[in-house]
Amino acid sequence: MSTISPRSLRIPVPLDLLPRLLQEP
Repeated sequence: MSTISPRSLRIPVPLDLLPRLLQEP
């Protein structure tokens, strides 16, 4: 988990934050 996968770098916002952004305008 120490190493960050390049795929994560492609996504500016963490998947955990995505649902929050969708709920809050």
